[in-house]
Amino acid sequence: KSLEGTLGFFVSGFLAAGCVLVVYGPAMSLLSVCLVAGVAAFLGALAEALIGSIDDNFSVPLTVGWVTALCLSFLGVSV
Repeated sequence: KSLEGTLGFFVSGFLAAGCVLVVYGPAMSLLSVCLVAGVAAFLGALAEALIGSIDDNFSVPLTVGWVTALCLSFLGVSV
């Protein structure tokens, strides 16, 4: 669990989440897409780096899914 790995996770998570949001949320502005993708990628990277005893293949998708749904509902986008 290195800084490089966490930054790589953040960048790849941001790009992947951004692409999914652009495809499945076409009514969202670019700023909203970047905001949701950034928050989800940041908290996913944080969960991956900090959660040690729970399998990260379970905790990271659960964290990212929950945070993304919360951000989208906060922005008024139906999930």
